[in-house]
Amino acid sequence: DFGKTRGRRSTFRCIVSKGVRYSINNIGVRGVIALWSGGAYDTKRDRLVLWGGGHKGYAGNELYAFDVQALKWERINDPTLKVNEKTKDRGRYVDGLPRSSHTYNYVQYVPAIDRFCSFGTAGGYPTGNEGTGITWAFDFDKKTWEEKGKAGARGIGAYSAVDPVTGHVFVRGNYPATRLAEWDPVKNQWTDRTGRINNRTDYYKTAAIDPIGRRLFGIGRGQVYLYEFGKPGKVKQQIITTKGPQDVVKAACPGLAYDPVLDKLVGWTSGPSLWTLDLETLTWAEVKPAATNTVTPSKPCRTGTYGRFRYMPSGNAYLVVNSWDTNVFVYRLSDLATAPVPKRFKEALKSKDAALKKWAVKQVVRFGRALEFLKGMLSPEDRKRMDEFRRKFEEDRMRDGERYRNGWR
Repeated sequence: DFGKTRGRRSTFRCIVSKGVRYSINNIGVRGVIALWSGGAYDTKRDRLVLWGGGHKGYAGNELYAFDVQALKWERINDPTLKVNEKTKDRGRYVDGLPRSSHTYNYVQYVPAIDRFCSFGTAGGYPTGNEGTGITWAFDFDKKTWEEKGKAGARGIGAYSAVDPVTGHVFVRGNYPATRLAEWDPVKNQWTDRTGRINNRTDYYKTAAIDPIGRRLFGIGRGQVYLYEFGKPGKVKQQIITTKGPQDVVKAACPGLAYDPVLDKLVGWTSGPSLWTLDLETLTWAEVKPAATNTVTPSKPCRTGTYGRFRYMPSGNAYLVVNSWDTNVFVYRLSDLATAPVPKRFKEALKSKDAALKKWAVKQVVRFGRALEFLKGMLSPEDRKRMDEFRRKFEEDRMRDGERYRNGWR
């Protein structure tokens, strides 16, 4: 069911020094969400992190986070103040930090290095022509940006997703870097997976990864792009057809996430319903909220939802934010205590891919019916690992169980 964050509205503000102009068209700080901007979920700190703005709308390059435990917004860092001075590098302010930009679906939290990353920047303040090809990584402890070198893929409307199995990031770039590239954040190494695809700029897709099938989906504006990246070497971009209701496919920049409890992609476009994609049959289905549900999320931002719809592993729930001055909304779709373990996890647990197998064990132990599912399948080493994961998960569930029950009604 959808639930509101107990009346906590998404109001955040930027205190601007006298004489500093932060907007040309008076959109201001609401542009952090309103201007083709995305977000990412920081799984270590349990918070949704937003970064956006750009063009003529908003100059502030600060980050905001909604803390799920505290149910409140926080401004993580201070914005650059000298935003109107010309620089040789049009993608940076005079202090060397990235300009406020449209962030589409190219920002991600990367657990392997505990950084919020932006793969290039585009649509920057003040003309929309500003941008960089840099991989920017925000250090939450030092509250500053680091440069990780040139991004392997980037551009206006680029979309990306983190592979939870390897920790790598896949970025499908648009002009001028129209390719699918894979980033190893630990080695800080890029691999071109497709070669140049085309020069078409596509603002309208959101990405999600099927970890078991080892493939990336890019969905939106009437198309589904598929990239099967499981084997080394070059990958072909496929345009595929899905069955069932096409609400998510037809939407521009929908909310999209992989749910490891359902083993399905889950999308949100507007209203109270969610939509699930069966990853074996590629069939969409509508999931309506319970009859007792009384909450409907606010309307989606007209420029897209992108990564502001996210799955929260700690609570087995989704959250979405659509505006700077409306509530954050949360939806719980399944109950870990009673949910059956999806059948595709059996093949993952038998995989010769050690990383996939380890990830699958970590997911399965979250289920209340894990032992029933795993009976006779685990080696002594795997059982020991499962016991370790299970103990940690039970600690987290005891801490957070009451908070997530019944979708935060």
